[in-house]
Amino acid sequence: RCIIKTSDPKFNYPAADIKYFKELRLHDTVYAIGSPRRFTGKPTEGKITMLYEHIPPGLHEITNFSMMGLDMEYIETDAPVDKGNSGGGLFSDEGELIGVPSLCEILGGAEQCWMEDGEEMCVPYCNITSPQNWSIPIERFIELM
Repeated sequence: RCIIKTSDPKFNYPAADIKYFKELRLHDTVYAIGSPRRFTGKPTEGKITMLYEHIPPGLHEITNFSMMGLDMEYIETDAPVDKGNSGGGLFSDEGELIGVPSLCEILGGAEQCWMEDGEEMCVPYCNITSPQNWSIPIERFIELM
């Protein structure tokens, strides 16, 4: 997260309103905005598919929150996001900031490949047919900072 201040009026945008975890409902429409594969500000649309009041099963192994003694709420969406969306915003259909995309489940699908020292290196994308993507609710993200 960064905060930019400027005196130039053409870059003076208001901050987004916040919608809290307890106000969210299953199947609410959400928009993830991030910079996947260096495409700055790319929006994607999806629905809230699950709201977890505790770290979901299976995420304990890939997060360090439980090792730090933290319990964490998570918002699961099917909005197609990639690793470049992490740290971007997850917004309600009213434009309220509700979370920060932080994890995606790689279940298959397309890969980005390149050559490195004569060896092919590949990284799978997360935005597949049925993605599972998790965002940290904005109020918890602010606490973690």
